[in-house]
Amino acid sequence: MKRRRCRNQRGADRAALDAVVDRAGADLDRSPEILTIDNRWFLEPVPPHGLDPNLPLCSVLRWAFEHSTDASDPAFYAR
Repeated sequence: MKRRRCRNQRGADRAALDAVVDRAGADLDRSPEILTIDNRWFLEPVPPHGLDPNLPLCSVLRWAFEHSTDASDPAFYAR
């Protein structure tokens, strides 16, 4: 059986893959783990020189994580 790479998939196979990826992303956005990841990338010192970006998570982005959607309408995020 010949296997196709993900980027070459079409039709139902691609739709199923997209659904899995979208669900995984939404689940991560809603989990507490997203805050751990954000803190690691934007609050902790960056090796090897220990540069500290000190960029805390703003309330708008926190709200967006809690209400994850694939909507492209900016009005969705205007609270």
